[in-house]
Amino acid sequence: MIRNKKALKHAVGGAIVAGLTVSALPAARAQDAALREAADSPVITEVFVTARRREESLQDVPLSIAAIGGEDLEQRNVTDLRQVNGQIPNVVIATSQFSGTVGSQFRMRGVPGVVVYQDGAPFEGGALPNLTDIERVEVLRGPQGTLFGRSAIGGAIQLVTRKPQDEFSLDMHTAFGSKNRVDVSGNLNVPITDELFVKLTAASMERDGYVSSTNVDTLFGSQDDKLGRLDVLWRPIKDFEVRAQYARTENKSSGVPYVNLNLLPVCNDGQAPANWFSGDGVQIFFAPNAYCLYTSVDLDPSTPGVQAFNDEFHSYGAQQRYLNTIDTADAGWRQTYDDVRVDMTWNLNSTMTVRALGSRRWGTGHSYEDLDGTGLDLWVNQLPFFTERSDLRTGELQFIYSGSRLSGTTGVYWEKAPGANGRRINWINNDLLQSPALAAAANAAYPGSAVNPLFGGHPESGPQLLGNGFIGISRTATEQFAAFSEWTVEVTEGLRLTGGLRYTEQDTTETSYKANPFGGDQSLHPVPALYQDLIPGADYYAGTGVPEVDKSTVTQWTPRFSLQYEFTPQIMMYATYSKGAGTGGTIVNVDEADPQIIALGLSDYQTLPEEVKNYELGLRSEFFGNTLRFNATVFYDEFTNLELSEELVPGRLFDANADAEIKGVEIEGVWQATDALALNYGLGWIDAKYTDRGTTRNLEPGSALALAPEFSYALGAQYGWKLTSGELTLRGDYTWQDSQMSAVDRITAYEIPDFGLLSARLAYSPSGANWDVALSGTNLTGEYYIMSAFYQPQTTAVSATVGRPREVALSFNVRFE
Repeated sequence: MIRNKKALKHAVGGAIVAGLTVSALPAARAQDAALREAADSPVITEVFVTARRREESLQDVPLSIAAIGGEDLEQRNVTDLRQVNGQIPNVVIATSQFSGTVGSQFRMRGVPGVVVYQDGAPFEGGALPNLTDIERVEVLRGPQGTLFGRSAIGGAIQLVTRKPQDEFSLDMHTAFGSKNRVDVSGNLNVPITDELFVKLTAASMERDGYVSSTNVDTLFGSQDDKLGRLDVLWRPIKDFEVRAQYARTENKSSGVPYVNLNLLPVCNDGQAPANWFSGDGVQIFFAPNAYCLYTSVDLDPSTPGVQAFNDEFHSYGAQQRYLNTIDTADAGWRQTYDDVRVDMTWNLNSTMTVRALGSRRWGTGHSYEDLDGTGLDLWVNQLPFFTERSDLRTGELQFIYSGSRLSGTTGVYWEKAPGANGRRINWINNDLLQSPALAAAANAAYPGSAVNPLFGGHPESGPQLLGNGFIGISRTATEQFAAFSEWTVEVTEGLRLTGGLRYTEQDTTETSYKANPFGGDQSLHPVPALYQDLIPGADYYAGTGVPEVDKSTVTQWTPRFSLQYEFTPQIMMYATYSKGAGTGGTIVNVDEADPQIIALGLSDYQTLPEEVKNYELGLRSEFFGNTLRFNATVFYDEFTNLELSEELVPGRLFDANADAEIKGVEIEGVWQATDALALNYGLGWIDAKYTDRGTTRNLEPGSALALAPEFSYALGAQYGWKLTSGELTLRGDYTWQDSQMSAVDRITAYEIPDFGLLSARLAYSPSGANWDVALSGTNLTGEYYIMSAFYQPQTTAVSATVGRPREVALSFNVRFE
């Protein structure tokens, strides 16, 4: 008996996936050869990927890979990388808890450490890339340290854009829809000579926000993205080409679409609430929640301002409403990034290719958010809340060999990444700063609490018992060198052995200037010249300005070995072992005179280097004359020293390491049922749990990794009608993700509910015409779903980022040649 909505969705989805996959296998064994070779039989389009730095059929690669082509992305209504979330099993792309899409969180199989590449170069910093003029997206699950390095311990995503063409063409795309959506983009291909080709790409994507406020006339969650790209391809001779790109992106938003899900005031009859555990499950510090502070000094909870702590007035998220009580009208973020990429390829002969890549990505970003989501100054951040500056430079040289029985890639990689960021934050109960009497009464009501020691006073209002302002700026400089090699040999007909190894050495220096939280006299001053433009007005904090410097040098060896056997041209099985290495090895210096550090019993320490061992079995197969693709992967990962952060003291994070075990299954494929009907399916299951608490204080063995839903699946169907006037195409997609923890930290973690999203698209293309039109819709069932969330013990509130509601759009494409 199916007892609830979740079980029903799993049952229906599982039945469809099982029906499309498992039932096909016995029948495939008896398939008629004539059917496989029938001239009019529909076949699946072969997909080529560059997961091993050389072009190969997806079905020949002994790795867990998924690829979505550019046209398929358009049919699925996917316009930016975040919307790939849910389309691929065991892959989660969630918004940041504090800055929305500016700092999105990637997880593959529950593991962080996912790198994004665009046209062979790392894409780091700024908002997620939009998918304008994308040829395909490749998703590589599992550690990819051998060929991609750069801490690709969870996996890698490759974005491949279309190259300039040797014929003139102009493609224009427009879309108009809900929330005043206006998208305009274009690609202009201009052949200058027979050897030189230029492409210009421009795009603008705008739409209003969707979460309103009871206090200010602002819609939070808006999008205003601009892109300009110049792409030049020079091919002076047949076997040599140079591709050079310059791009600039600008992203603006009205702020993160926060809602409050619930408020859980625990006042304990005047006693300090047990809402803060700072080690071994023992409460060392506690922060009285704001509601209790108000009631302890005899303020009526229904009075203006205080009423925000009453669910009836405030927790609109619990009522599934797109509404909050934020009173910060100028919240939002903006950023500008520039990219330069150069890719030189020289085919020395029929088997040997040399490829050289160089890139630079630099830019700045600013954000200002009201994190508590209320009209009170409980968790408000002064402008700017966060400012970042990044500058990543890379170079790579590859030697690629493709022989009849031997193929492989050998190369070296270098990068340098100086970066800086600054933040100026007001954290806990800032409204009480405005009333010394109220602060004193609150402190008296909770003697011995963390009210006074937590944070010092603010220069503008004088020392207060409940001070909380702090400022911090930092600079992280990394330099990395790596050498790598991976080769595949055909041992016998159908049997291939692959072995690879990468050596990486990285130096990291983290320089932090932090205002002392125990009094303005030790706060940051003067602000170093390098950061003057990061924090306007920061220099009014008096103090010594002595920096904290953490340095580390990490060397890593990351191997990969695969054994694969091709039973027939359509069926291949493989076994792969790979090792991934992530961050770690940072020496953390602490102030041993800090009362909080003393209470925690901390001294200078060094984080441990992350390491994962991945064991994988896979099947790559096609049946019914290449009309049904069925790919399956079973994996087991042993994770050592997974790095995470714990908020042991309100407002302060401490790095730690723990061990984990991850096992799971991935099933995906395509069925070209007829010339008109195509179905795609994907199912993921993972069991990702911590096995040892390591150096953490509050982690419980057996607890789930963050952003690791147990089940996830995607189903899609597309049908085309041939009309006398043209072609009509209808597509529908449904994606599902189980509930998942927003974080590992025992203090701030929140369980994000499961959700499913339905989208559809109806397109018409006239015969012999150069245009098409489409009507599309996303979240058609009107699902109220949460993308990220965190619990605030200080306010007893759960702040969450809610996803976009039901939206429709009308799009128009035209091509001139």
